[in-house]
Amino acid sequence: MFDFPPHLIALVAATFLVAGFVKGVVGMGFPTISVGVMTAAIGLQPALTLAVIPAIATNVWQALSGGHLSELLRRFWLFFLFAIVFTWVGVAIVVQFAHPLLPLVLAVSLIAHSGLSLAKIKPTIPATGETWLSPALGAVTGVIMGLTGSGTVPSVYYFDALGLDRHRLVQTMGILFLTLTIALGVSLAGQKAYDMHMLALSITGLVPTAIGLYAGQHLRHRMSETVFRRTLYVALMALGLVIIFRTLT
Repeated sequence: MFDFPPHLIALVAATFLVAGFVKGVVGMGFPTISVGVMTAAIGLQPALTLAVIPAIATNVWQALSGGHLSELLRRFWLFFLFAIVFTWVGVAIVVQFAHPLLPLVLAVSLIAHSGLSLAKIKPTIPATGETWLSPALGAVTGVIMGLTGSGTVPSVYYFDALGLDRHRLVQTMGILFLTLTIALGVSLAGQKAYDMHMLALSITGLVPTAIGLYAGQHLRHRMSETVFRRTLYVALMALGLVIIFRTLT
């Protein structure tokens, strides 16, 4: 049983509030921020366990918000399916060939893509390429999710290169992250990582998470497409730097 003092509960609430806000603005970053901050205080496994329920909730909200759910499911169902299946491949690789520096691959790719995008060097993908790129890049996303715990690469790059507007882009990422986070939750449950105390604290974290998410979404709807893209790339670069810091320290 984990015992959380009041000051630590306040830290968890503040972390979920900030992580929810970032998630609302750019559609990603909740697990990296929340787990990154809480790991320093309570350890990795408890941090992951606490973050799963709020992360699933934010992704449900994100996946259902925007009004394009059926359209995006029809268009990208192969990507989502291959990402889910190959997440287990990535996990199997980690079990057999775990290496502490694996997250650096993800971090470098995040920073490189963000830098090129801020410099307005970005590839475009014609719609005809989706037939084979969706399953291929879905598989790569799944493997990297299993290896590093993040489904950002190359999914965000792919959807961004297809020219999705900011609302479709954020909703598509919500659908993807929801399925991958549920897979993580099932895995943690199978390892009996939850107890009643942890479950209660995780559910309580839904309140600050929802407040932050709502505020972030409100800000995103007031942004122009240009400002949103710039904010997204800066957030991805910051995400990469956070991963490097966490990995090397």
